Amino acid sequence: MIFRLKTKELFTNDGRLIKKLYCPLEAEWDGMEKNENPTSRTCESCNKKVFDTDLISEEVLFKMVKEDESLCVKVDMDSENIIFDFN
Repeated sequence: MIFRLKTKELFTNDGRLIKKLYCPLEAEWDGMEKNENPTSRTCESCNKKVFDTDLISEEVLFKMVKEDESLCVKVDMDSENIIFDFN
């Protein structure tokens, strides 16, 4: 996956837009409640599940966002599966 820092957009490696990331609550992953699914946590501020891009393939994530555009995702700057575009 490719994450453009300036626009906060997450793309597949072949250039398809997965999601523009935005959290008005600026929730922190470490402060979220763990749940039964190891790929997600529950945001205590809005009670939505937030999915970890480190643990989900880009194709699965792409399909999940297409089914629910309001889906929340986390991108970690230490991710090994994400290329960061600083331009």
